[in-house]
Amino acid sequence: MKTITTVSAFVVAMLSAALLWGAEQYGMATVQQGKLMILRGSQRLEMMPQHGARSIEVGDLLRVGPSSQAVLATREKSTLTLGANAVLTVNPWQRAQERGFMSSLFGRFRASVVGLSGRDEFNVKTATATIGVKGTDYDASTTANQDVWVAGTAGSTTLTGLEGLTQNVQAGFISVVVNGRPATVPASLPAAMLRIKEVLAAPAPTSTEAGQLPGAQEMIDAGILTPADVQQPGTGAAPGTGTDVDGGAAASTSLDNAVQSSSAKKGKLDIRFEK
Repeated sequence: MKTITTVSAFVVAMLSAALLWGAEQYGMATVQQGKLMILRGSQRLEMMPQHGARSIEVGDLLRVGPSSQAVLATREKSTLTLGANAVLTVNPWQRAQERGFMSSLFGRFRASVVGLSGRDEFNVKTATATIGVKGTDYDASTTANQDVWVAGTAGSTTLTGLEGLTQNVQAGFISVVVNGRPATVPASLPAAMLRIKEVLAAPAPTSTEAGQLPGAQEMIDAGILTPADVQQPGTGAAPGTGTDVDGGAAASTSLDNAVQSSSAKKGKLDIRFEK
């Protein structure tokens, strides 16, 4: 708790200074290993551990490198640990009654939220769901097909699908949004998924594996999902179980659409940052 409080104080001080220069700051990022790439307007910036803490601005698109991990301390009193290959954007958004800045386009992250008061909330949007908290810890995963799960670590987290049904996910429970369906009723996290939940690294966002839901087979075995739940429309296979041989192209298209729709004002973006 002391470490998080210290980080929050540091972020507030840095953001106050940055505001004097007219930049709309959102938080401070550090790289624990590997690299973090930032798309800011026409600039592509690369961060490594030796660079220390650097500011993240509203409008940035973040892509964590392979075999990498980064930490983002935000002005919304949240600290996000971003796993390898995660892709996120920082842009104001509103969906129904919820609003926020962070959007998870792909990959996995761990959130710790402390110090919110009154009606304050920290919300993260995906293409198919909204994750909301007032003060808690949780793990989240977004596939290239835009399937999402949230596993509670402390306190209570909400997961809401596009149809508006909200599920309250307590510590030790998990809820899932697959194929754009309503969030599943929270269920106890299967023991077989404990190891999966702790791994923040995701496959490359343009790979075939990117469309596979982490822990899908374990959730099927536990009765949380059925094979039909994770079967992609128009196919006869369940990508989450590793049997989908054609899922790579479809997953890539879903992710690309999510990137473009979340960053429409920036023009077309290359989420691989290879050019």
